[in-house]
Amino acid sequence: MLPRHGRLWRALLLVSLATLVVTGCDFFRPARLTVTPATAYVDLSAGPRSAVFTVRNDGPARSRLEWAFTSSSLTAYPAAGTLAGGGAQEVVVALPASAGVGTFTGDFAADDTSVPIILVSYVDVACEPELAFAAQASAADEVLVGYRDDVGGLGLTRSSASDAAAAVVVAAGGTVIRRGLGSEHDLVRAPPGGRDALIDALRRRPEVAYAVPNAPISRAAAPNDPFYDRQWNLSAFGAEPAWSVVDAATPPAEVVVAVIDDGVAVDHPDFAGALLPGWDVFDGDGDVRNCTDHGTHVAGIVVAARGDAVGVAGAASTPWVRVLPVKAWPNTADATATTTLDAVTRAMRWAGGLSVAGLPANPNPAQVINMSLGTSSGGTSTAFATVIDELEALGVVVVAAAGNAGTGALDQPAGSGAIAVGSVDHDYLRSTFSNFGPGLTLMAPGGYAPSGSTCPAITSTGIDYFSGTATHTWTCKAGTSMATPYAAAAAALLMGVEPEYRGDPDAVEARLAGTAALLRPPGYDAEAYGAGVLCLDALLTTTSVCGTPVAP
Repeated sequence: MLPRHGRLWRALLLVSLATLVVTGCDFFRPARLTVTPATAYVDLSAGPRSAVFTVRNDGPARSRLEWAFTSSSLTAYPAAGTLAGGGAQEVVVALPASAGVGTFTGDFAADDTSVPIILVSYVDVACEPELAFAAQASAADEVLVGYRDDVGGLGLTRSSASDAAAAVVVAAGGTVIRRGLGSEHDLVRAPPGGRDALIDALRRRPEVAYAVPNAPISRAAAPNDPFYDRQWNLSAFGAEPAWSVVDAATPPAEVVVAVIDDGVAVDHPDFAGALLPGWDVFDGDGDVRNCTDHGTHVAGIVVAARGDAVGVAGAASTPWVRVLPVKAWPNTADATATTTLDAVTRAMRWAGGLSVAGLPANPNPAQVINMSLGTSSGGTSTAFATVIDELEALGVVVVAAAGNAGTGALDQPAGSGAIAVGSVDHDYLRSTFSNFGPGLTLMAPGGYAPSGSTCPAITSTGIDYFSGTATHTWTCKAGTSMATPYAAAAAALLMGVEPEYRGDPDAVEARLAGTAALLRPPGYDAEAYGAGVLCLDALLTTTSVCGTPVAP
C-alpha cells in the first residue's frame, strides 16, 4: 500500500493526464498559420489601393506564432506580429503607388510555414447598354442583300445594281438602311409583316446573288501559371511538346488571330502584351470591352500569357501570336443576348481587311479568324459563304464552332465553308452537346474534365459581373466555343513555325485535318468526329500524339 503522499501524487498525475486528453494534448500541438483570402482584388478606378487579409493562429490556446510578410512589390501594415492560439490579426496589403493593372504576390511566413497570397489589380468595366442593343428589336424586319460578281455582264455597275434593288425595297414600302462597299451586302428594312414577300421580290432580280433575313446569332459557349493544373485541354492534348517546338523556332512575322465575339476584357492581367487594338462594330469605336465574358474566355484559350505566374496559359501563347478583338455584340450583362447576321458578317470583313461601309480600315488584318458563335438558320449560309470565300481568297483561315445542340447538323457559319470544329471531353470522346454531321472538319477539347477536377470543363480568362461592374477573373465553361479557339491557335502556330502555310487556307485545313486523323477514338466515324481529334504535338512534331509517344 502506497503512503498517503504517494497516493496524492498518483491522483494528481492521473488528473493531469486526463486534462491533456480532454484538451486534445494542447501541449504537443504547434501553432498553425492560416491566411484568408488567398486572392484579393483591388479596383484601381475607385477606393483604396489595398486589400485586407486576415492572419490567424489556428493552433491551441497555449501556442504562440510569430509571423512576418515579405514581398518584392507589396507593402503590409503591420508587416509582422505575434498571435496567441486562436488569435487573428487584420493586415492591410497595399499596392505600390505606380501599380497598374496586374497581379502581385507576397508571402506570410511563420517558422517553417509560408502561405502565399495574390493581389490582382483591375479597372471595373461599367455596363452602359448601347443604343444599338435597343435597336435589335427591329432586326426581325431587316434583310441582307448581296450582289452577283458579274453585274457588269448585265450592263450594270455595283452602284446601279444597288439602285435597282433599292427601287424594289421602296416599292414594297421598305427602306434602305445602309449600302455596302464593293462586295459587301446592303442592309434594308421591310415593311411590318412584309419581310418574306420582299425577300421573294429581291431574289427575282437578276443582279441579286442573295437576299436573306438578318438572323440572330448566338455565342456557341507545365508553365508556372497557377491554374495550369486545371487545363487538361492543354496538358492532355499535346501542348507541352508543341510549345518546345514553338519556343525553339526563330521568331517569325506576327500572326494575328481575330476573335469575333461579345468583347474582350483588354485590361485582364493575363492578356499583357497579347492583344492588338480592336473594333466595336456596334458602338463604332475602339472600346471592345463588355460585361459578358464569353469573348474573354475564348481569347484566353488562344493567347493567355504562358509562364507569367498569372492565371492560365493559352494554346498559342507566344510573343508572335496576338489576338485582335472584334466586338460584334452590344454592351450587355445578359449572357444569352444575341447579335445579328449583319453585325457578324461586317465584323468578319473588317477583321480580314475587307472594306466595310462606315468603319475605318483595319491596320492589322487577321491571318486567322475565330468564330465561337453560330445560328441554326440555314438561310444564312449564302451570306456567310460569300464572306468566307472572299476572306480565303485573301489567305485568311476561318475557324467556326459546330454548335452546341447535340444534333447531326452544323450551325452556320461552320457549315458555310469554314473549318468546322466540334468538341471532345478529356477522354477524347465527342461531348454530348457537340453538333456533328456532314462538313465537320475535326474535333478539339471543349467539353468536360476528369471527375473531381476543380473546374468541370475548360478554365480560361473571364469576368465576374455583379452590381453594375465586371471584375477580371478566371472562369469555367464548356462548349464548341471553347474547342474552336484551340483549333484557331493551332492554325496560328503552324503558320508561324512553318511559314509556307501562311496565306494558304486550304493547306492549313489539310494539315490540321491530316494530323487530327492520327487520333480517332473507338467507334470513330467521320460524321461524328470529322477527320479526328486535333493534338498540338501531332501537328508540330513527329514524336507524340496527345502526349503519347510515337514509335520511331
